[in-house]
Amino acid sequence: MPSISDLFSQVTSAITAFIGSLGQAFNSVTALFWTTGTDAGPTFLGVLVLIGVGVGLVYGAYRIIKGLMHRI
Repeated sequence: MPSISDLFSQVTSAITAFIGSLGQAFNSVTALFWTTGTDAGPTFLGVLVLIGVGVGLVYGAYRIIKGLMHRI
């Protein structure tokens, strides 16, 4: 029968491995949108996402201003 310290060491190692996997996943997802090194910059997918976010922000600002103009 395992002791409490063995149980906690197993739980700790599982949590550490899970956090390490999350960190690796974050780095992999980041690599989809941004390159590092000497030629650092956005990838093609990163540029498309930036364009989408920009268009969304402009459209949102337009809707807010349009809504305020209707109240006058």
